[in-house]
Amino acid sequence: MNILLNLKEALQSLNANKLRSLLTILGIVIGVASVIALLSIGASAGDSITGEIESIGTNVIYILGGNDSGDVTNPKDLTLQDAEALANSRRAPEVAYVAPVISGGSEISYGAEGRETSISGVTPDYQFVQNITMAEGDFISEGQVEGRVSVAKAEDADQAIQQITDVLRSTHRIPPRSPNDFTILNQQDFLAVAASITNILTIFLGGIGAISLLVGGIGIMNIMLVSVTERTREIGLRKALGARKKDILLQFLTESVLLSMIGGLLGIGLGWAIALVVSQIAMQSGTPLEIIVTANSVLLATLFSAAVGIFFGYYPANRAASLAPVEALRYE
Repeated sequence: MNILLNLKEALQSLNANKLRSLLTILGIVIGVASVIALLSIGASAGDSITGEIESIGTNVIYILGGNDSGDVTNPKDLTLQDAEALANSRRAPEVAYVAPVISGGSEISYGAEGRETSISGVTPDYQFVQNITMAEGDFISEGQVEGRVSVAKAEDADQAIQQITDVLRSTHRIPPRSPNDFTILNQQDFLAVAASITNILTIFLGGIGAISLLVGGIGIMNIMLVSVTERTREIGLRKALGARKKDILLQFLTESVLLSMIGGLLGIGLGWAIALVVSQIAMQSGTPLEIIVTANSVLLATLFSAAVGIFFGYYPANRAASLAPVEALRYE
């Protein structure tokens, strides 16, 4: 039996049981749609976070008071004197702008209305450090007590970090072998964290979709086993007329893969539509989210659909192919 004949017979078999085939395909549709939608939303969220970080500029360095390692017993707060020392072009020539920031929470009242909000005190250089274009009003930003430094070129960041370290260790009078009482972070540190979070989110969301797809595969196996039982006499007749075990195996495998592939293609479309709906909802709520349906996610969903059809269809197909012709013809 050739492939085209197998496909024709598989379509005829599925068409003979439309409702059952539709319900079986539905499980795969939901599984693939989950994979596509979740991976797309996860990738889009990751790109949105990365874009927000990169929009500030790759040449921004953050300096925080304290040390994450806990080795410093009495860390000094960062002061305006530290900012002035860093702004000295002789001591830190690679530093272009220095913008000290201090933030705190407060209640703002207007008439009978009041609201808790955060207020940040900054210097004029903050606009250049953060690449801010003001539409109206004054500078206002959230954050912790920190200093933000902008270097002239992104490739000079490492050299600038070393200069900043030397200046602050000098102004804080830190002994040569003692740890820093401040922490320096650059945009690459934030991008690395964002990439790590995105990867974890992608794996987690992809795993949820894969579980849904496996449930759909179990549904295919159940229906194919029922189909084998219903068509036992047909199988016996085919074998009696000369059909080989391989022919019967391929026939039922073709039906299984066809079910999963149809479900996979429909699921890709549904998943893309769900992702677009989520994108529109996010935009209406003020969170721009550009949906990205990558070729890798579509290819992965398609291959996984075919694999599910083969894996979960093999046992019923092998069971059908292993039936003895005489016993199959006697089956009532």
